[in-house]
Amino acid sequence: MNDDEIQFEYYEYVSPYNVLVVSSDGEIFELNCPFEVKAKVNFPDIKANDLVWVHKVQTTNENKDVFIIGEEAYSVKYFHVIV
Repeated sequence: MNDDEIQFEYYEYVSPYNVLVVSSDGEIFELNCPFEVKAKVNFPDIKANDLVWVHKVQTTNENKDVFIIGEEAYSVKYFHVIV
């Protein structure tokens, strides 16, 4: 299987408009955009503990997940998903 086939197969199962979240008690939830997240750290336009809305979820060229909030992409590791 070449890289193009793998990419096609991957995108067959994912969407930029929803995510699967595992809760602290092990339940799996599907969240559709927009969904709310809470910032863990300060950014120029977002302060720690601010609640903001994710409008899209994307993957970088390095296969790292990012949330699209407003016009900017932010690493998912800097946010708590609100379930």
